[in-house]
Amino acid sequence: MAIAALLAGALVPLAALAQGGASRPAARALPGLPSYTAGYASWRRINRAPIPPRRAGDAHLSTKNVYASRRPVGGRYPYGTVIVKEGVRPGSRFVGLIAVMRKVRGASPRNNNWVMIEWVRETRGARFGEIARGQVCYACHVGARANDYVFTR
Repeated sequence: MAIAALLAGALVPLAALAQGGASRPAARALPGLPSYTAGYASWRRINRAPIPPRRAGDAHLSTKNVYASRRPVGGRYPYGTVIVKEGVRPGSRFVGLIAVMRKVRGASPRNNNWVMIEWVRETRGARFGEIARGQVCYACHVGARANDYVFTR
């Protein structure tokens, strides 16, 4: 009986390890970013290949990848979706730019209820600081209105 209890006690942690429960730490947001961005790099990437910087007029001057927490339904992303665009600036080897779109019911009906914010940092270990939000972001993203305001190229 004691051996059975001992074996049962040992099997529970082993089962957790086999399922990844005890070996995977919870995803954490990058320093200075809100918790709803945590783990974004494990979400579905919605661009086929990294998006290179444009020569002129690139609001997010960087090589970019875009991730979505949810898939669109009928060409529109559902409420609660978070889109994260990460950027590696020319001459750098770390993510120095994060631009986020978060779909919040009633937030901005004129812009399909997207809340848009952009953060940057100068070094790999630095905290991100906000540099833009709202209208400045919407003014550009109106060019992707047909794709629910989301650029993927």
